[in-house]
Amino acid sequence: QTRGVYKEFCSVLRGREKLAAEDPETLSAFVEQCFNQLPAGVHWRVYLELADLSKREQRFRDSRLLYRRAACLQPSAPQPWLEYAKMEEERGHFRRCQRILAAGLRNCPGNENLLLKAIKHHERMGDLVAARRLLSQLGRAPVDKTWRTLLEGALLEARTANVRTARRVFKFLLHNAPWCGPVWFEACRFETRCERTARALALAEQGLEQLPRYGPLWFFALRLLESAVPPPELLQRARALVQRGARSISKDLTWKLWFEYARLEERAGTVEAARCAYVHAALGCPANLRWKVWLGGARTELAHQEVTTAERLLERAMAEAPAKVRGAVRLEWARLAETSGDVAAARAQLRLARRECPHEWKAFLEAVLLEVRAGDREGA
Repeated sequence: QTRGVYKEFCSVLRGREKLAAEDPETLSAFVEQCFNQLPAGVHWRVYLELADLSKREQRFRDSRLLYRRAACLQPSAPQPWLEYAKMEEERGHFRRCQRILAAGLRNCPGNENLLLKAIKHHERMGDLVAARRLLSQLGRAPVDKTWRTLLEGALLEARTANVRTARRVFKFLLHNAPWCGPVWFEACRFETRCERTARALALAEQGLEQLPRYGPLWFFALRLLESAVPPPELLQRARALVQRGARSISKDLTWKLWFEYARLEERAGTVEAARCAYVHAALGCPANLRWKVWLGGARTELAHQEVTTAERLLERAMAEAPAKVRGAVRLEWARLAETSGDVAAARAQLRLARRECPHEWKAFLEAVLLEVRAGDREGA
């Protein structure tokens, strides 16, 4: 019942938000009336909502006071401390943000979100000793409750070029939390950045055996194959990996795995295999995203001088693409027209792209580059 009353208050408050700037006295009277009706246990949430409203209206002094009230009423709740610290950090008050996070951790010891925020803040301030001190407090805590914070610690060590410590933390996490997909993913990324691609690929294979339904690891493993496996073996192993992945991951991701494999086949120069992969992607793709498959296929056909096929695919992409992304399709039309020697048609397509999608900066850049290639410096 309390939750229902609070939700109703939040709904009414958002509806009256516009009145805050025009008639603050009316809003204050409404809030005071609601305080009398709401249970005392949710008053801190009301202060939190009002603080967020004041922050959006750039009344930071009021917002600061309201965050403090919320934190005083419910010091064991992490949300007031987090939102308060975030506001001060956004405004450039880093020392104040640090004090708020320290107070929050004293009142909410071991809270994961506060710990992560504090560690990232100390790293940003260049105080790695303080960040490591916070991480050292997790020594006896269960891994299932601290793995995200430990993972952030491993990434912190990696960012500071402390490779040995980072690798030790990753090894600990992989041994004690093998059910966490992000741990495997970040460990593979870490080894890749250390230029140990073979080690990263071996880790990815182990992770896929442990978590066959974790989609991001399949995509990363496919990219690792391309950089770690010699060309004679690459396509065979990549196809086997994709077929395994298609049987394991959700249908929402299967089409994308085939799409990435099609691009790999294209880069390897096997156009027929790329076309087959695009067919698999199109068959499994949701209708609202199928335009991406047609667009990728058009790029492949254009790269291999199959202009007629590329035109047909672009027509299908244009017919199925939502209005807000048609600029990307028109970019490909412009490139196709320029390849065919029709610069005027390319200009027309780019003009339409800029008109339909003014937020698409690539359309403006492509128009400039087109004029440069055409020798029209003034137009560029």
